Formats: sequence, structure tokens, C-alpha cells
Amino acid sequence: MNKKIFFEYFEKLELVLIGLFIFFGYVINKESIQLLFTVIVGLIPILKCNMFKIKITKNDLIWIGICLLSFISTLYSIDKESTLRYSICLFLVIILKIITLNYKSYKKSIVNILAFFSSIHVFATLIYAIFPNFIHFIIGKILTASAYEYNLALMRHGMNAGISSEHGFNAFCITVFICIFFVRFLYNKEKKILNFIFIIIGILALLLTGKRGLLVANAISMIVIFIIVNLRNKKILKKSALIFLIILVVSRLMLYIPATKIVFERFQETSDEDDMLNGREDIYKVLFENIAERPLFGSGAKTTGDLTGGNDGHNIYLQIVSELGIIGILVYFLVFKDSIVKLLKALKFSADRENVLISAYYQIFFLVYGLTGNPLYNFSILLVYMLMINLTISINKKEELK
Repeated sequence: MNKKIFFEYFEKLELVLIGLFIFFGYVINKESIQLLFTVIVGLIPILKCNMFKIKITKNDLIWIGICLLSFISTLYSIDKESTLRYSICLFLVIILKIITLNYKSYKKSIVNILAFFSSIHVFATLIYAIFPNFIHFIIGKILTASAYEYNLALMRHGMNAGISSEHGFNAFCITVFICIFFVRFLYNKEKKILNFIFIIIGILALLLTGKRGLLVANAISMIVIFIIVNLRNKKILKKSALIFLIILVVSRLMLYIPATKIVFERFQETSDEDDMLNGREDIYKVLFENIAERPLFGSGAKTTGDLTGGNDGHNIYLQIVSELGIIGILVYFLVFKDSIVKLLKALKFSADRENVLISAYYQIFFLVYGLTGNPLYNFSILLVYMLMINLTISINKKEELK
């Protein structure tokens, strides 16, 4: 076999390994070991075929700066072990970002790999609602005893975790599926009906998880992408009718499926209690107190759990300031700004609109969900965010070469 072809296959193997880590890493539950193994495998085609030719972008450099800041915070952290562990994993995730951007097959393969692995969680969620015993058998084989019991407890309360150990993670996996097929439905004229069906299936699966924050973040992402796609489209009324039809069909289905009522019930409960933050104001209060006490450098990366009794901040922006201080949030805003600028450039100039819009959808989702969730502190969710940034960068590079 030709050496070049062999390492192209090796690149695809690495992307598959990344997909397995993102969507099924919880099965092994050894993040640092999995990431290290994936990095080692990923470096092989780079070192063999592109020795000393690894290109590092401005975006990568900012992420490296964030990682260095995280490592430095170990010196004054209130929980040095937690900070160091987080910093090491963040470093490995950034290395994966740099590696994959140097792959020649990256843009052609990554979206299909994400679509395939996310679809497993979507269909498992639907099957769980219909044939729970079948899913019980599967999760009994792949989850730890405690994770298995937690999965069952969630289901008893109407929150479907699928074959994962947590309904929030399941909702994230489903989000990746919706992200891809929503854009394909709007922009790709081929397989319109199939993509329409996939959207309905994806939204229904997301509703079954009972995760309001991810539902709202997806809704906002859909609206923004819809506006971008139809900004200069005279047929916007026709497409608006189709989107309305999707919402109507899914809403009607929910009325006849008891499992989906959990979403409306949870919204109603918090509305009745006048507490849409669902108790998170206590966490926010702790974060603000920590910010007032350590405004410049914070208490160290990944130390919020020590302050809140084990909970993350449920707002990545507040948590960044609390853990890394004003300096930390400024550096993070640099990476967010750089990613958005690159995205806007791709939206304006690139002919590869489908992949750009997929990247845009997920980046919007990530930043919006960050207001009430913890996407920055889950390495699966964070890695997909970095992969989507890479997708934008790779598209811009291709346009520049034309």
C-alpha cells in the first residue's frame, strides 16, 4: 500500500478514536488515559508524513495561553490536585485540536464521524422509551453499578439518559445530531425528506432527556442559523412554514407521549415557584463571593466544586472569573472573539456553506448553553467545540488557497 494512502487511513482512524472518546469515553471513565492514548496515536501520521510541518494557528496559541494560565493557577489553587488534573486533560485536548487541524482528511471526515456516533445515542434514547428492558440489558454491560442505578433513577423521574450515565450528556450527544441534520435540511437540497425526519427524531429524543437548558440553547441556535440561511432568500415564507410544521408535529407528538411531558412539567414547576434558575442562585452567590475575595487570579482552575459542595458553576463565564480571575476571563474572551471572527469570515466568503453553518450552529449552542450549563468543563463537549472551530479554520484555509 502507498505510504500516503496508509497514513490517510491512519488519520481517519484517529478521528474515529476521537469520536469514540467524545461519545463513549464514559464507558472506560479514565479521561486522562484515553486522551493520552488518542494523542499518541494521532501524532503518528503527523510525525511520519509532516515532520516539523505542524502548523499552529493564532486560535491554537490562545488556547495554549489558557492552558498555561491553568497550569500556573496550580501554584495558588485551593485544590491543587483538581487543578493539575484538569490542566493536564485540557493540554491533551488542545494537542488533539492542533493535530486534527493538520490532517488532510479532516474536513471530509469529521462531520460524518460526529453524525454517526451521535445517531447511536439518538436512537438508543428512542428505543429506551419504547423497549426499556432492551436498554437496561445494554447499560448493565457498559456502565458501572453506580452509573447504572443513576440511569434508572433518572428514567423513573422521566429523564432519559439513553445508554449514557447522565441525561445531560445524552442531551449533548443528541444536540450534535440535531446540529448536523438541521443544517443539512435547510441548506442541502438532497435527501430533504430524510433530513426532515431526522430533525423530528432528534428533537423528540432531546425532549425525552428533560434537559431544558440544552433545549433552549438548541432553539436559539436553530433560529440564528435559520435567519443566516434565509437572510437574502425570497422563499423564506415557505421555509418558515416548514420549520413551523416541524415544531407543530413535534409538539403534537409530545401530547401523546407521556415521557416527553417531563419537559413541560419542569418548566411549569419552576414558573410556579418563580425560580427559573432552579436553585442555581445559591451557586452564583458563592461564585460572586469568591470573585470579590480573589478578583485578579481566582481560586485556581476547576476549584468551583470545592466551594459549592461538588457542583460546577452552571455558568462558564462566572466560573472562569471565579477560578482564573479577571485575567482568565480576558484570555477566554480572546479565544471566543477569534473563533467568532473566523466564523464570520467563513460565512461571508466560503462556498462550503453547509460545513460553515454546522460549525456556526454548534458554536452558538456552546456559548449560549454556557450561560446556564458547564460545557467548558466537560471535555467531550469542549472537544467538539474545538473541532468545530477547526472546521471553520480549515474552510478558510481552503478559500485562501484558491
